[in-house]
Amino acid sequence: MNAFDLIVTIALGSILAAVMLTKSVALADGVLAFFLLIMLQFVITFLSVRINWFNDLVKSTPPLLVYNGKMVHERCEKKGLAKTRFVPYCVKRGFLLSNRLLRSCWKLIAP
Repeated sequence: MNAFDLIVTIALGSILAAVMLTKSVALADGVLAFFLLIMLQFVITFLSVRINWFNDLVKSTPPLLVYNGKMVHERCEKKGLAKTRFVPYCVKRGFLLSNRLLRSCWKLIAP
């Protein structure tokens, strides 16, 4: 499941809740919204399976910031992650860092 699938699933649940709980939303409006979201999901899936660039546009891949215990500086810079903020960023999110990576990062940070 990619991010788009998750968003569509949440939207379908919201539509269902709105139809069931709100008197101002007609059943026909809810059915139409359900139908449109499902068709949008089908069209995007259909195109992403058949067209590679569209698949790359719809689906995202996480960036590789560390490889073999070393920072990949170009990718960190591309993602807007400064070298001096890399270690605090990883520690804040609970990542375990190797001693070799920490040494290489602290060399960048220390004057």
